[in-house]
Amino acid sequence: MEYVGERVDVNGHKGRVMYYGPIEGKPDLYLGIDWEDPERGKHDGTVNGIRYFQASKPTSGSFVALKSVSFGEDFVKSFLSHYVVDCDPEGGLTSDSRLNRDIEFVQRDKYIKYVRNFDKLFSVSLINSSVKYFKSADIAFPNCTALILSKSLIYSWETLTKITSLFPVLRLLDISHNHMELLSEVENLELCVHTPKIRALNADNCGLDNESVSFSLFS
Repeated sequence: MEYVGERVDVNGHKGRVMYYGPIEGKPDLYLGIDWEDPERGKHDGTVNGIRYFQASKPTSGSFVALKSVSFGEDFVKSFLSHYVVDCDPEGGLTSDSRLNRDIEFVQRDKYIKYVRNFDKLFSVSLINSSVKYFKSADIAFPNCTALILSKSLIYSWETLTKITSLFPVLRLLDISHNHMELLSEVENLELCVHTPKIRALNADNCGLDNESVSFSLFS
């Protein structure tokens, strides 16, 4: 069924879609989500005596409207939304404290389209974001040594490799609290070799086996 099995984000809370469909007494279709935080939900998938899905814990399940759910976003889009401020309607220069530099931009629909001085970034943190995909990028982080993607929606090693290719001197990578795929599930393993030589990897609570962790760290 559509959406079922997807790991999603709702206001920073992560969970997996277990059901999509009608609920008795409600006019619309809803997503039944099994939350990773067992206290986030309200029930175990049963409402008014009707079982819609089986949650992992007695209170880890709840229903959410489709419009409230994020199924993941592009890395660059997420980065810009976290690190770049909206531009002034009159145009010009503004600044962002995390870059600690002026930001030059071209206005389009009130968003910054061109940013300089990414070479001044030494770490990038997108913790608890909805990062899941990598489409394309014309930016790079030549001096950034730390990348934190903890508690995001990323699961693909190939996608992670594309992201880390933007960080040629990356040394610390944090992908903890993500549900990464096992090496046995990867179709094109040759596309998952990281460009930077990572020295420290935090892969806690990712459900990985030792082979997958060793590959991601030493490939």
